[in-house]
Amino acid sequence: GGLAREQLAAVIISQISPQEEFEDVVLEDRDPSHQVAYICTLGVFPAFRKHGLASRLLDALIKHVESEQSVKALVLHVLTTNEVALRFYELNGFQRLKLLPNFYTIGGRPCDAYLYARHFHGGKPVATVLQRVLAVLRAPLDVLCTRMLCQLRSLSLLRWAASPLGGGGSGG
Repeated sequence: GGLAREQLAAVIISQISPQEEFEDVVLEDRDPSHQVAYICTLGVFPAFRKHGLASRLLDALIKHVESEQSVKALVLHVLTTNEVALRFYELNGFQRLKLLPNFYTIGGRPCDAYLYARHFHGGKPVATVLQRVLAVLRAPLDVLCTRMLCQLRSLSLLRWAASPLGGGGSGG
């Protein structure tokens, strides 16, 4: 008899750090007690792909992050060209926060990355300029739309009341 040969199939490495070690776009609130979990690497060796290993590892990490109230975000960097990883993280609730030009050097050439984050325990990303402008514009639009909706409902009720079904028409 011999020993069974063990082989590494998948790995996830992460760390939890104070939020000030991360990009300003990760968390809106600058509370020094808040922390950010960072996925340093998540990988599955080719022979073991398509078996849900990455999902199981990420799920386990997310459960750990959910148990740590001070952790407000889980972040990572992804090559802009890694479409499989981009899709995987987006399907798992991560949002793209920022493009980081020349973030990696691979084979001697610079490569761009995206910063992704998933927020927990009330953590929120910093609003972009566009989001702030839209928020300012949205308030009066919400009021206008609410008024228009109320007027449309009133008109609909008046039409219904005047219709034969509403009792306002001629019935025999």
